[in-house]
Amino acid sequence: MEREKCCERMTSVTFRLLRKADEPELKTLLKEQLFDVPSYMLALLNNTMCHVVWAAVGLLCGFASHSVLFGLSALFLTPFLVFAVLSVGFKLSIDKYLNDIQTGVYDYWTTENRALWVAVYGGHIVGSTAICKKDDRSAEIQRVVTDVRMRGKGIARRLLRMASKGAKDMGVRTLTLHTSHPLKAAITLYRSEGFQQISETKVFGGLLTVFGFTKQIDDFG
Repeated sequence: MEREKCCERMTSVTFRLLRKADEPELKTLLKEQLFDVPSYMLALLNNTMCHVVWAAVGLLCGFASHSVLFGLSALFLTPFLVFAVLSVGFKLSIDKYLNDIQTGVYDYWTTENRALWVAVYGGHIVGSTAICKKDDRSAEIQRVVTDVRMRGKGIARRLLRMASKGAKDMGVRTLTLHTSHPLKAAITLYRSEGFQQISETKVFGGLLTVFGFTKQIDDFG
């Protein structure tokens, strides 16, 4: 693959393959945008199980203290405490998840079986999408990220299509990807690009749903 020829433009946004000089800024983008923490937390707190626990804590505190006021206070404060605990845990999981590439993002993504594309606007990286070959005929789409300030401009869609073409050039016939239920915009994007859902897995005790998608490379125009 001739990496430096894979460069396209969409208005003032430039799309190209990852360069060594992009490494520091890409690390920051991945950590800040790869997981939309507020969306995840709100989705978890909106789960029925959380509501049951929330109500139970309030009732138990009320009975234990023989005070309706204390019980109501506990009922009010519990979601904020849960949000804080989940946020800290989520941040730690993000750091652990990214640790394998953070010391060498460029080296990790510029091998024979991997590639990563970035979107650049005003000299800054505002999006990324990567592919990682699993075997000779299949690859996984990863690191689909867009800076929150640049969403809704078609950047993720263009990057996704560039990654799909790159996968085809690498001889891939089947693409897969995974996402979770709080990321509704991403799910809509994947479906609009012809990806079909093939799996649905509950994690974190059923609080989070992870969806698996696939698409045959022949489906790309």
